[in-house]
Amino acid sequence: MTSKLLVDSIEGRTGAGINYSNTPRFHARLSANQSIPDSADTLLQLNTVDYNVGSYYDTSTYRFTPPAGVYCITFMVTINSSTPDYVLGRIFKNGSNGILDNRGMESNAANAYVSCNGTVQAYLNGTDYIDFRVQHNVNSAADASSTVGQTFACAFQISKG
Repeated sequence: MTSKLLVDSIEGRTGAGINYSNTPRFHARLSANQSIPDSADTLLQLNTVDYNVGSYYDTSTYRFTPPAGVYCITFMVTINSSTPDYVLGRIFKNGSNGILDNRGMESNAANAYVSCNGTVQAYLNGTDYIDFRVQHNVNSAADASSTVGQTFACAFQISKG
């Protein structure tokens, strides 16, 4: 059995190494609590950007539309309600193809925070976009929490197209 190592170039030990400074990536979160209607698939309005390398995350459409490649995509959503049963967080590709559904459950504890999170790897072709949705069954509107670390999304490129 033989193996081949095929490379275009190899940098010596004293070189700068791999440069990830231009790798497409973002981290966005809510700037204020967002009211989420009962039992409705609702787009998360992640309008505060902590970083947005390449400017591929759009705070007016809440979409990530990066160049072609494989991406690691993560989200977390937290609902604050006095009577939550579940919260369902979703990552959508091109507005209709759910590429990840993740549900957080709770047993109707008073004034509880119910959250769910998930991570997926996906190939995006350069025109594909990603957005983030939430749904719950509180029987009335409930807030997605804007507390730092409770409702956010992020992604980074793993490999080029």
